[in-house]
Amino acid sequence: MGGLELRSLLLWLAWVVFLSLVAFFTRDAWAQAPFGFESPAGVVVQDEGATQGRARTMNFTGTGVSATVTAGTATVTISGGAGYNQLQEEGTNLTQRAILNFIGSSITCVDDGASKTNCTVTGGAGATWTEHEIDLDTCGVGVGKGSRVCKKTVTDAGVSSTSKIAVLHSAKAATGRQADENELDPITCRAEPSAGSFTLICKGHEGPIHGKYLVNYTVG
Repeated sequence: MGGLELRSLLLWLAWVVFLSLVAFFTRDAWAQAPFGFESPAGVVVQDEGATQGRARTMNFTGTGVSATVTAGTATVTISGGAGYNQLQEEGTNLTQRAILNFIGSSITCVDDGASKTNCTVTGGAGATWTEHEIDLDTCGVGVGKGSRVCKKTVTDAGVSSTSKIAVLHSAKAATGRQADENELDPITCRAEPSAGSFTLICKGHEGPIHGKYLVNYTVG
């Protein structure tokens, strides 16, 4: 082998060694794909700063994530949390919606600032009953079966013309009477509402009956 050929071979070997050293010491820089060239090693993938590895392709999944690449720049958009996953009514799934609205003064909801929405349902106070004494003798006739009834006006500011009123014969003894008289002479009453009062209409099951009776009523 001539001297010129030997020098050419040595020069070629030196060039190969040089390129190999450059590639070795700049491998991290090439991994970032400078000058628009794709890096065979891919990019470093991290989760909250912790390296998970390298990848040449990144796939974003989920309805709340979208990704676009424009002019060499990747843009990843992550929408807000989806919120409630599934709502049920007595164990039956309801159609999923973006907004959940609670209606009614007995329901209050607050966010706990962490991970939950707490809703409190306050039980109803129940019906309020009012006791009223009626004197059947003031109706002027004996009250009993047939068409004979006693009508008396009861004043109550909580009553309106659209009120629903329930009336029950009380088991308590009225003024000047004994409790067992209620068993012997039961009465049935109903109410016709108006603004600020109602007409109490009572009728005996047998008859004619007289005297005072206690009734309880509630307005709804």
